[in-house]
Amino acid sequence: MAYIKIKLSNNGKKAFQVLMENLKISINEAQKLIDKKRLFCNGILVEEKNKILNGLVELIVYENN
Repeated sequence: MAYIKIKLSNNGKKAFQVLMENLKISINEAQKLIDKKRLFCNGILVEEKNKILNGLVELIVYENN
């Protein structure tokens, strides 16, 4: 049981849209993940839900073994 970083694909989309498309989740769930400070772009914390992301996007998730 640990937290791991998963890489997400993006092509200049807004932060919440990247999460919605990659994880197949609702806009509310995507915004909650951003509020929990678990989304990073090029190693920098993403705090704006509508920020356009370019580069390496990573999400910290809890993996239950």
